[in-house]
Amino acid sequence: IGMLAGGLAHEIGNPLGVIRGRAELALNQIRGNEVAEKNLEVVIGQIDRISGLIQSLLRVSRVPEHILLREIELRPCVDEAFVLTQEACRLGGIDLLLKNLDYKIFAEPSHFQQLILNTILNSIHAIEEQKLKNPSSDQRHFIEISAELTPKATCVVSVRDTGCGISSENLAKLFQPFFTTKAAGKGTGLGLAIVSKLIEEMDGHVWAESE
Repeated sequence: IGMLAGGLAHEIGNPLGVIRGRAELALNQIRGNEVAEKNLEVVIGQIDRISGLIQSLLRVSRVPEHILLREIELRPCVDEAFVLTQEACRLGGIDLLLKNLDYKIFAEPSHFQQLILNTILNSIHAIEEQKLKNPSSDQRHFIEISAELTPKATCVVSVRDTGCGISSENLAKLFQPFFTTKAAGKGTGLGLAIVSKLIEEMDGHVWAESE
């Protein structure tokens, strides 16, 4: 998979760059034609989606890095992810609850922020699906991030949400690349796979539970 991803990044990435450049050039040449502008904007958006997918695949398939772990404050890292998702939560009527995060952990800051961000986004999608299933419900929706220390002084960071949950048969597949319960075109199935890879690179463990 790693060799395939690397080949894709080169063999598809370069032509995509040319296509995107020509699409931007064409867009500048047809300003004023609203229909043509919208069509080219869709083309550019889909090119960026493919490029993002290739980069995600590279991240999932690569050999774990030897990264430098250092002691960091947990709360500021979570706060950063909160800021990036605050607007999406507001629009979705979702409360983001932060509890008991005043710990220090050994991690790589950018890795940790990305895995928290990916997990929050996954929770947002799960809540959106739950709302579609029960549109008349007045349930209060929230995403809660909390932490606790085990007797062995390991820090366990938990993300809990009021989303649709996941069936027991799918639970074991949750962190596999390309596994998704979303409709075609709605998700790549790489968000939680990246979370798993990032945690592996930081010598941690990840698991999920669902009612």
